[in-house]
Order: sequence, then structure tokens, then C-alpha cells
Amino acid sequence: MIKAIRSFIKKHLTSRTLRNIALVYLLFVMLVNVLRDSIQGVENSLLMLMIAVGLLLGWSLAISDVSSWKTALIAFISGGTILTIRVGRLGTLISTLFGQIFDLGVQTFLGTIEEGGISRSTTIPVGIAELGTRILTLESRFWDLDSKSIPGKTNL
Repeated sequence: MIKAIRSFIKKHLTSRTLRNIALVYLLFVMLVNVLRDSIQGVENSLLMLMIAVGLLLGWSLAISDVSSWKTALIAFISGGTILTIRVGRLGTLISTLFGQIFDLGVQTFLGTIEEGGISRSTTIPVGIAELGTRILTLESRFWDLDSKSIPGKTNL
């Protein structure tokens, strides 16, 4: 396993690759600073998150053996998902929900080993319902904004 990691590092994490990643990151940071100053209401943390995740995902997809159309699909879906989570402020809800699901899994596993009862959670369905409500609210705001931005378009 260590030999495989060393071989991966030797092949994909050369000093030239790290330098190029750092230069691309610096270029995007400068671009973000220009955009942030010219566009009102843009959060710097959102832009920095998108740069870091996009750069790491792009690099990892570039060195992988995934075909180009699958790479484009993965990049599009992951970018949209991260943007939805960040703009909708769903991060804490999703992390809490995953923590509850993990705890329920551990309790269920321990309950089957000790031949106890299987645990049930009432907070997980409530969390999923809250997540669905927030996503639908975000979607309705997006479509409402879209209909307002097209001149001459009327709502039915």
C-alpha cells in the first residue's frame, strides 16, 4: 500500500504539478478579488470554496482514467450540488443529518450484536423533511428570480 502511494506521488505530485496548481489557484484568487469588488453581494468564502473544490476536483479528474463526457458530467453535477448547498445554507443541516444517520447505524449495529432492539430515530425524518423544504424554497426563489429578470414575461 505504501509503495502504491509513493508511486502515485512520484507520478502525479511532482514539483512542476504542484507549482502549476499553485499558479492556477493564485490566478483564480486574483480573478475572484476583481469580481468581488465589482459585484455586490458576492461572498468571498463562497468563491474561495468554489475555487478550491473546483481545482482539486479538476486535477483529480484530469489524472483519472474517466472518459471526457463522464468527467464533464461529474464536474457539472458536483459544482451544482456544492453551489446549491452553499447558497441555500444547507451545510449544517446536511452534516447534522449525516451525523444522526451515522449514530443510528452505530446503534443498530451494536443492537444486533448485543441482540437488543433495533433503534429508531424520529429526528431523521424531520431533518429530511426540513432539507426538502429548504431545497424547494431555494428552487422557488430561483424560478421567481428568473421570471423577474426576463422583460415582458408574465407569470401565469
